[in-house]
Amino acid sequence: MTDPIRDHLQRHLGAAYDLRQELQGAGMSRVFVAEERRFRRQVVIKAFSPELSATLSVSRFKREIRLAASLQQANIVPVLDAGDADGLPWYSMPFVDGQSLRARLDSGTLAMAEATRVLHDIARALAYAHAQGVVHRDIKPENVLLSGGTAVVTDFGIAKALSIATRPGSNSLLTMAGMALGSPQYMAPEQIAADPGVDQRADLYAWGVLAYELLTGRHPFAGHTGTSAMLAAHIVSRPEVVTTLRPDLAAPLAAIVMRCLEKEPDARPSDGAGLLPAFDRTTDTVTPATRRRLVSRAVIMPDAVTRQIPGAAARTRLQHDGLQCLENDAPSDVLLFCLHGLGADATQFAPFAEAAPHRVLVPTLFGFEAAAPGERIALDLKSHLLLLAEVLREAVARHRPARVIVIGFALGADLALQLIASVPGLPEIHGCLALSPNLSLATCYASRMLARLEQVDSEALLVELRRMGDDAADLDAWLNVMLPLLLTLQKFRHDLRPLRQLAGDAVRPFVEGDPFPGWFRDVATRVPVVRCVFEDNVTSSSLLQLLRMRHVDERLLGPRYRIDSLILEPTTDHAALLEFSRVAPHVEAMLAVKG
Repeated sequence: MTDPIRDHLQRHLGAAYDLRQELQGAGMSRVFVAEERRFRRQVVIKAFSPELSATLSVSRFKREIRLAASLQQANIVPVLDAGDADGLPWYSMPFVDGQSLRARLDSGTLAMAEATRVLHDIARALAYAHAQGVVHRDIKPENVLLSGGTAVVTDFGIAKALSIATRPGSNSLLTMAGMALGSPQYMAPEQIAADPGVDQRADLYAWGVLAYELLTGRHPFAGHTGTSAMLAAHIVSRPEVVTTLRPDLAAPLAAIVMRCLEKEPDARPSDGAGLLPAFDRTTDTVTPATRRRLVSRAVIMPDAVTRQIPGAAARTRLQHDGLQCLENDAPSDVLLFCLHGLGADATQFAPFAEAAPHRVLVPTLFGFEAAAPGERIALDLKSHLLLLAEVLREAVARHRPARVIVIGFALGADLALQLIASVPGLPEIHGCLALSPNLSLATCYASRMLARLEQVDSEALLVELRRMGDDAADLDAWLNVMLPLLLTLQKFRHDLRPLRQLAGDAVRPFVEGDPFPGWFRDVATRVPVVRCVFEDNVTSSSLLQLLRMRHVDERLLGPRYRIDSLILEPTTDHAALLEFSRVAPHVEAMLAVKG
């Protein structure tokens, strides 16, 4: 059977190349193994179909591909030659005797050492190409070849050359070719959105997807079948933290993988060079010998602050004993100011503070200390915010950090948002990370229960507690509240006043209105990056979907809203949001945003 395209190409190549075996092509291209007769070596020649070629400016393609041909690095398969066979563009590359990474993945999961070596090689290729101004745009297992224990990347610069060479109005065929936009399983959100500003950070997203797949044996969005579902997942879904599936993964590598999977390009490393340090420290883990030392200290409140606090007893204690805080000794110019949830104290953040590479400071809310029965003093929410603001000012004056991120968990997330939105005179803050803030009265489940508890005898209190579970929307909501509630009541059993006061103040804005959108807008105008993270339960998922729809219709969250401003973390466990492996990638992504 005759093959017009092959025959046409062979006639054009003449005596220079002898086309031999045809390999599986991609989209609208033909791929051949050929012998370059001059050097008696095997090469690969790729030619585009007549349909695609008709949409291209051949001269522009040849001009653009020269940049790809200039790449000379051990992990990059270079372009050797290029031309056009009477309007049919082609280019040649060395023949690599080995298998594709896709074929290797199809044969079974890679061992940790092998996966790390492959990812390091790809990272080296990206670092070099990006330094030369070349973006790949289609990093995927099919474009990675394995030979002699080394991974090499093919087709660097081809996608961009095709994109630039495409004549106006011909993008549909280019999309069919699978070159300019990339492959659905590995496309960055900005590629899916056809952002004309797509740059090297799209390669880092694809590297993150590939890394996740190599290290865990599954695609980060494996549950999303079909092209449309996969593309949607890249835009709105957040994968399970990689260490959940691969707990033996070194922390630096795990962190860079999750950071590359960020939806916003600004939250990823700036280029391929940002991947390399993770491989220099792949044995770094948090062990007892390397954990940060935690120190308890008190911040004495000045008269200017205490005179705004109601009650002589509270003012006296604040001036004498101060506000209790927990702090680690990390030698970092980043300060993470953390606010605990209702009923807890600074120790709620202790595991995170021990593992964090940055300075962590966690104040205990006044009246929430491990005090003896009868010694607690209740304060209103406004007073708590004033005290927290003073602790933050004192910490910034003492450490002089380059950047500050305020992190809050549960009710602490509400406090973080309100602190930044409403308290004047705060130091400069780079970001706010709110872990499970309240979205509506439905999410104020624990606070509503605690706000209605009265200081009554044990039997009456037990009856009240038995009724509380009736309000839970689902089993996850019941477990997320009832388990920590038991510990909280054990701590405050003899004096519920601080709990009841703060819980009532926290619930009131949701009884009276819809405060979260306003908090978000106000915070977003004061800090460069705001990120709110929620557990993926029925209540949070439905409320977030509604909130996003309202934002589309009403611009409810303001002009500073970003794709990664509201995130569903793939866990139904409320407490899991505090795990270091989940918090750290968010922090690093926020620090990557220039403010």
